[in-house]
Amino acid sequence: MNDKPNNRDYFDIGLVVPLEDELLQLINQFPPTENRGTDTVWCHVVESGHADVRMIVIQQSSMGNRHATNATQYLHEHFDIGLTVCLGIAGGISNDLDLADVCYSGHIADVLDNNKVVDIDDGKALDIEFSPTHYSTPTRFTRAFNFMRTQPQLIPVYDAWQQEREAIATKGIPDEVPSRGETFEQIGRTTTKDGTIVCGMVDKSALYNKKLKGVERALLAIETESGGVFSQAKFRDDKPAMTIRGISDYADGNKTKLEEATKGTVRKLAAANAASFLHLNITANPYFQRALLELRGSGDDLLDLGVEDETDVPLKQVMQTIEAEIDETLRRLSPEYKLQEKGYRLPVPRIRKTPQSGDPVDAQQEAIDVREVLKTRERTLINIPRSYPDKSLPWVVAADLLTCEIDGLQAVPIVIDGDAIRGKQDTFASAAAVDLDKLKQTDGVKMVFVVENMPFSSKHRIDTILEQCDMYPDARFLFVSRGDDALIGETSFMNRSAAAPYDAGKVSFLEIALFLEKNFQMGCQESEVIANRLYKTFDNFRLDAHPTYFAGIPKETLTALLNANRRSELIQLAVVGFLTFLVAGDQADINLGRTTRERFLRKLVVEMRLEKRNFDEAELVTFAKEFADRHDFQIKPLQFVNDFVDNGIMHFEQGRAQISLPFIESYLLAQELHDHPSLASRYFQMAEPFDYPAFELYAEIGASDEIVQAVIETLKAATDDLKKLNPGDNIMLSEEISPIAIRRTEATDRMRERLKNAAKAVREGSRNAEQKQQMLDVSEQVREEAGKQFADDDDEAVSKRFENLDRLGAAWTRAVVLLGQGAEHLEAKEKRDLSAKVVDGAAVALDEWSRINLEIDFDKMKENLTTDEALNATDFPDEIDDRRRFVGSIIDVMEYAILAQPIRQIFGYLAEQARHPALYMSVDKSEVEGKLETLIKASWMVDLMPKSGRKFLKESMKALPRASFLRYTIASHYLSRLFWAHWDKENRTIMLEAAQDVVKPLGVNIDKPKLEKLIKTKD
Repeated sequence: MNDKPNNRDYFDIGLVVPLEDELLQLINQFPPTENRGTDTVWCHVVESGHADVRMIVIQQSSMGNRHATNATQYLHEHFDIGLTVCLGIAGGISNDLDLADVCYSGHIADVLDNNKVVDIDDGKALDIEFSPTHYSTPTRFTRAFNFMRTQPQLIPVYDAWQQEREAIATKGIPDEVPSRGETFEQIGRTTTKDGTIVCGMVDKSALYNKKLKGVERALLAIETESGGVFSQAKFRDDKPAMTIRGISDYADGNKTKLEEATKGTVRKLAAANAASFLHLNITANPYFQRALLELRGSGDDLLDLGVEDETDVPLKQVMQTIEAEIDETLRRLSPEYKLQEKGYRLPVPRIRKTPQSGDPVDAQQEAIDVREVLKTRERTLINIPRSYPDKSLPWVVAADLLTCEIDGLQAVPIVIDGDAIRGKQDTFASAAAVDLDKLKQTDGVKMVFVVENMPFSSKHRIDTILEQCDMYPDARFLFVSRGDDALIGETSFMNRSAAAPYDAGKVSFLEIALFLEKNFQMGCQESEVIANRLYKTFDNFRLDAHPTYFAGIPKETLTALLNANRRSELIQLAVVGFLTFLVAGDQADINLGRTTRERFLRKLVVEMRLEKRNFDEAELVTFAKEFADRHDFQIKPLQFVNDFVDNGIMHFEQGRAQISLPFIESYLLAQELHDHPSLASRYFQMAEPFDYPAFELYAEIGASDEIVQAVIETLKAATDDLKKLNPGDNIMLSEEISPIAIRRTEATDRMRERLKNAAKAVREGSRNAEQKQQMLDVSEQVREEAGKQFADDDDEAVSKRFENLDRLGAAWTRAVVLLGQGAEHLEAKEKRDLSAKVVDGAAVALDEWSRINLEIDFDKMKENLTTDEALNATDFPDEIDDRRRFVGSIIDVMEYAILAQPIRQIFGYLAEQARHPALYMSVDKSEVEGKLETLIKASWMVDLMPKSGRKFLKESMKALPRASFLRYTIASHYLSRLFWAHWDKENRTIMLEAAQDVVKPLGVNIDKPKLEKLIKTKD
């Protein structure tokens, strides 16, 4: 190399390229304008739309990570680099990429370093434990590349490029070439995709590649050099970096066969496609040009936008505004995010379709990414467990959507606070940080509204939100619900909005382990041990916490969390951890301890939540001064307050002080209310809205006698009032509920299976996905029609019935929470009394809710949707011969699903929220009357302790009348619990036997051998 230049010239791109033959293909795209060293360093000035892009290219001295590191180091030592680009080829891992396609980062997972080879099978074999280092390309660069595919002014340019590359491919490689396995493929139109690329050993081992996929779900490809490039760019003042790779093979045993059959032609084509795609973005993509030139600072070389470019300025500004809003909000709400470096990606929990009664038993096993659901669903409801202690999840999802494409359009995430939509004057437009009217008229975008804090208890406000949704017919909607405090209202909303219900899943064990490695600098083995214990703790105690939520807790404290055996104790340690972290960094002359700060926050939370006081900064400082004066603390109140803000425990929103960490607020409030029963009686009024998160912790710490009695009395009163409306036999014990799905199980099962397979085909992007989507669209239309019957019914008597049912639902929910969380504190008499009243209330709610649902006229719906006019107005898949029969079958399936909702919701909620084994004896000793009540009690007991409860369940079934609908739906409930709630093989077998026993009188045959085999595969 030549000596280092006297001055460090600035280059927009520092391009690192490999050796060997691919280099010729790469450099052909960028003819050098000036030699800058030896034959391995070139300077290029690439003519672009508005300002020439200056690029320095360096050739590695050899292949591999070490040589890529050396080359990148030389670049950054000798020149001032804006964006470092690693360009070359890779082995494809994802089925989304074919040979000669192009992938780019996204994210890089470097698994070359810090790995460990371990013995398995008593030393007879070896395995590799990965300890990846993660890097990210700034979103603005990845998104700019995505714009080539999504923006109207760029799509013709991209299409022309694809046609050009296809012509080159078919001319150079006219025949089919070896593909995956024993198959062959014809190389044709080049596609491009962003995602995660792994930097690792290039290996033919299928086992190795399978293990790589465990590093990242959406892994695209593997190569050997990006880790070195990114690490050097990060070391040089955290400069941005990007990887662009052409798919030269599939990183499998066919690699050699492919190379021999094509004599390296595919490899050269893949390299050329990657280089050509970079060249295309430099010369024809104004978004990428701007992102590059903004790195120059405020010099004269900044892009001078012309009039012709004004059309694409708004989208760039919109995305920057939204990205800044998301980053600012996450840093305000999540101290774990605040502690991370810029560009850190929070793990996004996957979601699962909420089990529906009558679904195939194994239909709800697959977890899916939120962005994948958005590609197939217009409206989605995501239920976050009430125990999830972080309000940032909607914003985490929004951040993940910044580089997402939907229907070939750029997703634009917009978070709306549903709680702020209180009347006609409150609109999405007024709540958004960007101009929605202009965005609505912008081509190439798909707006995605993430509506958090859904006010399900208020029909008026839900109506307003749905009216706002209707103003954006082309948008996608994610409605985020926290807990089930408005069980009936949420169900009504789903019916009216046709929103598909999903449950937020746990962050994976792998995500937790990777976070611990990065945040706590743990070794791979240590992080996996701790992650495993942490994951099991969350699972056992139903605490769905985000792994990064514990970023501010010292390692020793985190380890102590794992020894906690109750959720309140776990959360208490988390509170201790955060406040200890604050105290450790306090530089004040008088350093107040953790318990003192906790006492201050407890008093503050009571003032804010119970007394409804709002504190601006001056008022909060005054409150802190009063606290200090009361205890003779010689502190600076302003600094004392700022310590909470600086550590992410508090923030100011619209001038008002807020506790940033909901679980800290709920826990401290619960503690204070426990210590002061009179305050608890004032705060926990038995009416909506009701603070369920604080109540759950309060119940687990220990509720006062007054609160316990209030819960019991409220539930009894609501149950008695509803009983008066239906004094006869419970409808669940009759044959009055008789959907066609019960009478024609085979036909409806086939339709359920078709819909399930259609949804899978759409998710996976199968060739016939469009037709499958049409099938799903018909299903959604049926759901909307059912919802309209509720929405159009303004009868005062019907409204009163819903009001009574909602009142019972709220009282019953509080009682279940009190039982489930207070199982270790309540007296025996209280638990038995509560258990009996919960069972009684459940039976009454099932009766009334089912009677209301029965008033939906499914025959009329079938008549309306199967007219010639209605059938001709809907697009049907070509495979559907008899449209009328097809629609009728979907309505039959939907009829059963709606009628089964009460059983599914009530039995499921009781089993999940009150499943502490300490309740078993109390439930057993509770006195209930009635056949349905006995069945509810027995079902509850068998879920609490399957081995002990199965005898009582069998006895309860003997007294049960035929009740076909009840039996069929309860069997589905048992099978669902088998797969979702029990992991012990014997317990699962008991639940299977329960399902079989309950439908035996109906002559229904459950394929027990098949399910037993399925149980074994799940173990």
